[in-house]
Amino acid sequence: FAGLGARNGLQAALLVQAGFRGVPDVLDRPDTWFTSKTFTNSKGDGDLDALVDGLGTRSSLPKVAYKRYPVGGPTQPAVEALLDLLPEVKAEAVERVRIEMPGRWEAFRDAEMPALNLRYLSAIILLDGCLDFISAQSLERMHGDADVAALMTRVEVAHDPAQESGPGEARTESARVTIRLSDGAERSRYVPHVVGFPSHPMPSAMVVDKAVALIAPQLGEAGAARLVACCLGDEVCDVAGLVARAGDG
Repeated sequence: FAGLGARNGLQAALLVQAGFRGVPDVLDRPDTWFTSKTFTNSKGDGDLDALVDGLGTRSSLPKVAYKRYPVGGPTQPAVEALLDLLPEVKAEAVERVRIEMPGRWEAFRDAEMPALNLRYLSAIILLDGCLDFISAQSLERMHGDADVAALMTRVEVAHDPAQESGPGEARTESARVTIRLSDGAERSRYVPHVVGFPSHPMPSAMVVDKAVALIAPQLGEAGAARLVACCLGDEVCDVAGLVARAGDG
């Protein structure tokens, strides 16, 4: 979630540096986001002063979540459980998959967006033996792959009240996945949370692995490695030159 905000902030700074002055009064016109009900309601951000408090010295990045998998936040524990179960099951032997989770479970059973639809995600994980960004986002595959459609009918998503957090406690994102095989055997995993939140951060090596998986198809393995090394170093990156060298192999 931090990536787009960081990118937009950097772009805004570069535009100002290049001499662009922007739209007059963008912050205090009556129809801007800062004066909308979304921002000013009792549960919204609401505090304009907080936007510039500690500007340049206070960073909110340590407070943000990083998604380990290219799917919706509440679906990640189930995805991790399924990936963990892969060595123990084969798609053709799967008779039934049951996913139990807290919260808005119906939304993730019937979601129109592939990356939020647990029945779809379960099917492609079992069929492909992995989960990649392209398949996780593919409407074409969710609606047009006969093997996926057949396996989706065998995936059940259910509510588990025992996984709900108590009054005043932080929201819980967890899941229990049970796979019943054609011989009657069952395999089960419970994932209480997925790393990536400030309370259980993602290790740096895992962040790098995720970045490389997303970047390498565009820049190649060597280009991805150079970009990671540049970002982890102390020097300012020449991104244009980096991409050009990646294109040359």
